[in-house]
Amino acid sequence: MEDLRKKLDEIDSQLARLFDERMSVAADIARYKRCRSLPIEDKEREAAILARYDEHSHAFREMMEKVILLSKREQARHLNLYLVGMPDSGKTRFGKLLAPMLERSLADTDKLIMSLTSKTIDEIFDSHGEHIFRLYEHQCLLTVARVGDLVVATGGGVLTYSDNIALMRESGKVVFLNRSLDKLLDAGTRNRPLIRSGKNAIIALYNERFDAYRSAADFTIDPDREGAAEIIADWFKDAIARTFE
Repeated sequence: MEDLRKKLDEIDSQLARLFDERMSVAADIARYKRCRSLPIEDKEREAAILARYDEHSHAFREMMEKVILLSKREQARHLNLYLVGMPDSGKTRFGKLLAPMLERSLADTDKLIMSLTSKTIDEIFDSHGEHIFRLYEHQCLLTVARVGDLVVATGGGVLTYSDNIALMRESGKVVFLNRSLDKLLDAGTRNRPLIRSGKNAIIALYNERFDAYRSAADFTIDPDREGAAEIIADWFKDAIARTFE
C-alpha cells in the first residue's frame, strides 16, 4: 500500500506542476484576448479539445471539462473594472476608492495620455483635434486591457470611438456612473475641452452620450447614492465570482 501511495504522490506532483503550467498559459491567452476584444469563452475550441478524449474514460473527460472551466475562471479573474460617465460624474474619485477595496491598481486614461504625450488634454485638443486625442485614448485602453487586474477611470468620451466599447466589454466589466444632469450642471465643470462653452454644451453632450453609456454598461448606479462605492465593489466581486457558474 505504501508503495502505491508513493506512486500516487509522484503522479499528483506531476499533475500539480502541469496544472500550474496550464493556468500560466491561460493567463497569457487572457492577455492576448483582452487587447484584441476577444471573448474568454470559445465553445468551438472547447468542443475540439474534448473531442480528442472521446476514447478516454468518462472520468477523464469530466476532469478535462473541469480544467477548462477553471481556466476560464482564471482568465475572468483578471478582468478590469471600467468606470464610464460624463465629466464630473466621479470616475477618478470612485477609482481611488475602489482600487484598494478590490486590491487592484488604478489607471486613469486621461493621466496616461498626458504622460504619453507630455501635454494636457486641452493642449492635445487645441493642437491636434479630438480625432488624435481619441487615437491616444484607444492606445491607452489597449495597454490597460493587456495588463488586467485594474480599476480604470476613463475619459467622458471614451465610448465615442466604437472599437473602445468592444475592447472594454471583452477585457472587463463596465460601470456607468449615472450622475443626474442637474448635479452635473451645478458642478460648474469647465476644464474639459468639449464643455468649455458652458451649460448648453454639457446638456448637448449628456444627450448625445447617454444611450452609449447605458447600453455599454454591465452595471449602472447613481454615484451620489449612499454607499455607492461599496455597492460597486460588491457587485464586481460577485460578477467575477459568478462568471461561467
